[in-house]
Amino acid sequence: MSGLDETLAALEQGDRAALAPAFDVVMEGDADEAAITRFLLATIPFMHDPEAIAIGARALRARMVRV
Repeated sequence: MSGLDETLAALEQGDRAALAPAFDVVMEGDADEAAITRFLLATIPFMHDPEAIAIGARALRARMVRV
């Protein structure tokens, strides 16, 4: 099992600590389509969790391009 697979498995088990590393892999473009699908499905339970939303926002801000 790869590092991303392990991270996604933890996320699927409800481990919020796995959100940041999973977001990092997805946002860097290092995840294939199946992994992105797994990631999106695993994050559904966190949709109303303010801390989880902040983790995602930090991942997006870290990679944004200012215009």
